[in-house]
Amino acid sequence: MAVAKSSPASSSGEYAKRYPFGLRLSGGQVSGTSSRKGDAGAVKWWGWGLKSKTYRLDDKPQFWPYLLKTLKLAQLNERPRVTLEDVELPPPRLDGRTLARLERVIGSADVSTTKHDRLTHSLGKSYVDLLTLRRGIIRNPPDAVAYPRNEKEVAKLLSFA
Repeated sequence: MAVAKSSPASSSGEYAKRYPFGLRLSGGQVSGTSSRKGDAGAVKWWGWGLKSKTYRLDDKPQFWPYLLKTLKLAQLNERPRVTLEDVELPPPRLDGRTLARLERVIGSADVSTTKHDRLTHSLGKSYVDLLTLRRGIIRNPPDAVAYPRNEKEVAKLLSFA
């Protein structure tokens, strides 16, 4: 359950003025699995679905010709995604005092400033957003991601914000 969506494209404008710390709130559950764990139940930072789920195309030789014909393309250029290590994010702008206050609201285990969590919550999951993520273009990542476990914690986070 998303409590607040990511900032609009003009995040350097009014949104950034109203929410200078760039906080994004996100529920910890996605399809019954934690979206913040580094395990097989985690969502992909660069695409749809879970890290543990892949869709192989090497055993579907008719797929690429079909795609070329359907999209009326002469060729398809491979565009591999950048690796997590290759993506450069600015450091979180939260000072230590503000981060400590945030952690006191719901507990330090439920607040993250890790690169993976910040990337996973930096954009939506539209096709354009995913293409942007796969290229490693992150213009305004959240400074922290909060994982409230219940309505009471959501209310506390909203009061904090």
